[in-house]
Amino acid sequence: MGGAVKSPACPRSRGRSNPSSPRQYNHAPMCPERLRIPLEGWKAIVAHVESCLPEEACGFLGGTGEDVSVILPIENILHSQVRFQMAPEGQLRGMTRLEREGLSMVAIYHSHPKGPSGLSGTDLKEAAYPESALLVVSSSDGGWVGRAFMVEAGPVREIEVRIDDGTVGTPSGDSV
Repeated sequence: MGGAVKSPACPRSRGRSNPSSPRQYNHAPMCPERLRIPLEGWKAIVAHVESCLPEEACGFLGGTGEDVSVILPIENILHSQVRFQMAPEGQLRGMTRLEREGLSMVAIYHSHPKGPSGLSGTDLKEAAYPESALLVVSSSDGGWVGRAFMVEAGPVREIEVRIDDGTVGTPSGDSV
């Protein structure tokens, strides 16, 4: 996901994340305080994560503001248990779909099958879209936990993950 230009901290600008790209792309228009994921969307994320085990899974979450409405799994071309790199064709298809549907890339998700439950040093170093949250899905006590973070110009900020059935993933990642 390299090549993106870092955008300033909130408020978010709208436009392209990569000025060399000829396509216009809608960024999240605000700094979300939370991600709201429909229960069926969370189930789709978990199904994707489980289908990729023992490798890391990855994809985009599209929507508006803090509300996720589209789950877009993308192939991890590294096929690694500890790193991910999205297939360029999958990224392009995902961004094109979001643009066509008038949606923003609300978050980028990936899994940490064996932990940690938060961002790794590599995640921080390779974060390419500071206007989108990073959702890390990790295993916890036989289930899956989601923790989301904003990586902006300042310190990394954890945001709430809310599943539309009312379940909340706390900043400690206790439940989702």
